[in-house]
Amino acid sequence: MHQLRILFGAALLALAAAAHAAPAAPSGVSGLGIRNIGSATMSGRIAALAVRQEKDGKTTVFVGAASGGIWKSEDGGTSFHPVFDKQPVQSIGALALDPTNPQVVWAGTGEPWTRNSVSIGDGVYKSTDGGENWTNVGLPNSERITKILVHPTDGNTVYVCVPGRLWSDSADRGLYRTTDGGSTWSLVLKGANLSTGCSAVALDPANPKRVLAGLWDFRRKGWTFRSGGEGPEAFSGSDLQVSDDGGTTWAPLAATAKGLPGKPWGRIEVVYAPSNPKRVYAFIENVRSALYVSDDGGATFEERDRSRHDRERVDSAFAVAGFHRAAARDAGRQAAVRFQLALRDEVRRLPHHRPAAIDPSASYSCSGLGALLRRGVQMSIPMITRTEPLPGY
Repeated sequence: MHQLRILFGAALLALAAAAHAAPAAPSGVSGLGIRNIGSATMSGRIAALAVRQEKDGKTTVFVGAASGGIWKSEDGGTSFHPVFDKQPVQSIGALALDPTNPQVVWAGTGEPWTRNSVSIGDGVYKSTDGGENWTNVGLPNSERITKILVHPTDGNTVYVCVPGRLWSDSADRGLYRTTDGGSTWSLVLKGANLSTGCSAVALDPANPKRVLAGLWDFRRKGWTFRSGGEGPEAFSGSDLQVSDDGGTTWAPLAATAKGLPGKPWGRIEVVYAPSNPKRVYAFIENVRSALYVSDDGGATFEERDRSRHDRERVDSAFAVAGFHRAAARDAGRQAAVRFQLALRDEVRRLPHHRPAAIDPSASYSCSGLGALLRRGVQMSIPMITRTEPLPGY
C-alpha cells in the first residue's frame, strides 16, 4: 500500500511538470466557452394554419403541427395554448374555420408531407366551441388529410381532400364531401387506381358550386418515392378535375381547357385568387413542371414560373404550403423565385421571445420550416419561427 501511494504521488508530480512545460493556449481560443450554435429554436413541421379576424379587432390563429397537435392564439400570435392534447393522435394535416359559425373548427389529422418519416392520423375532427373540445366525425382510414374546405354559406357542406396511404394501395383515397356537418360522408371523386388520391381542392369564390380538385398518383417505398407513374411516359392517375354541381359529377379540366401541359402528371396544387375569381393558379408536376395561370376561370392557361423545375417532386413548401401567398404577388411570373429566396435567404431563426405588438393585417403562411408572418414577428410556441420583412414582397 505504501509503495502504491509513492507511485501515485510520482505520477501526479509528472503530470504537473508536463502541464507546466506545455505552452499556453492561444488567447483567442482560451476565452471561448461551449455554446449552442443552432438551431436557435427547434421547429416542428407546421402543416396547417387557419386565421380569422374577430369583430373586436383581434385575430384568432389556429396552428396545426405535423406531429404536435393544434395550438390556438386569440391575440394574433402573441401567445398560444394547446387545444388538441387530449386526442389520440397529434399529427395535423389541415385546418378550416366555418365562415358561417365562428365556434366551428375542422381539423384533418395525418401529416400531408409524404416523407419517409411521416406521421399519420385517424380521420376528421370537429369542434363546436372554438377548438377547446373535439369530436372525431369520420374517415378513420384516411391516414392523412391535405385540405379541408367549408362552403362559404352552408357550414354543413364540407370537402375533405385525402391523398391516402403512403406505403400501400388503399380505397380510402380521394375527395370526400359531407352535407350534414360530418354525420355522413360520400366519396365524390376517386382516382383511376388505388394509388391515386386527392392532392388539392378549391372552390370558385364567385360560384361555390364550381369545384376544382387535383388527383395525385404516388407511392413511397423504402428506397424510393414515385410521384406520378413508374416513369416519365408511364401511366399516371394524376389529373385535374372540375365539377359545376358542387362535386356530384366531374370531368377532366384538360379536356376543355387550353394551355395545360401534356400528361402524364405528378402532384397538382390548384387555388383560386381570393382577389379575382377569374384567376386560377395550378402548379403541375410533369417532365416540364411549372406554374400555370388562368385569367378566365380555367378555360385557358398560360405557363408562367418554372424556377422550381429542378425539383423531382412538387411536394415542396412552395407548391403546397407557401403556394397561396407566393403565387399571388405578380400573377405567378416570379412566384417560386420569391418564395425560394424567402426560405433560403431571408428566413432567420431567432431566439425565442414575445413581440411587443402584432399587426393584425399581417399575412400568415406555413411551410416545413415553420410559420411565416409577412411583417415578421415570432409566435410564442416552439413550432413557429420568426422572419424579418421580406424586401419587395
